[in-house]
Amino acid sequence: MLDKKAYRILEIMLSMTEEGESAVIEKSEIIVEYGEVIDITELDTIVELLALNDMIGILYTDNSVYCITPKPKGILTCDTMKIKREDEKLKRVEAEAKGEVIDEEEKDPAQIAAEILDRQARKNVPVVTTARVNYLKMAIISGISAFIGSLMAALVAYYILF
Repeated sequence: MLDKKAYRILEIMLSMTEEGESAVIEKSEIIVEYGEVIDITELDTIVELLALNDMIGILYTDNSVYCITPKPKGILTCDTMKIKREDEKLKRVEAEAKGEVIDEEEKDPAQIAAEILDRQARKNVPVVTTARVNYLKMAIISGISAFIGSLMAALVAYYILF
């Protein structure tokens, strides 16, 4: 399971891509955008974990850059995190207006994304049915096709010979 730091880095990396396309991102840009102290080895470890969890694809990496491509699970996780943050803000504002205290159970955004992808996959699975063969229909179609074929052959032969 990924921690909040990994999800934050995922969000930063995906914000640097356009429309889910591959992008070359400098490691220093990620560290600056992250805002807290993080070293390159820790960043490399987190990016490898993101790739292992199928959030991003690493096309190329060296000492100073990553070339990544976002994967659907990562994009969905990032969108889920944004929606979750907005919902939390809205709940806090409503609770403060009412004078209530909210104690929320934290759910993993990757788990939410995986559940959504599973639901979408189940919706798009074609239903496989076995078709019964109607032999009478097949015989009629074959007979008509044979008649038309022989008629065409006779016409061609007639034009060639006469």
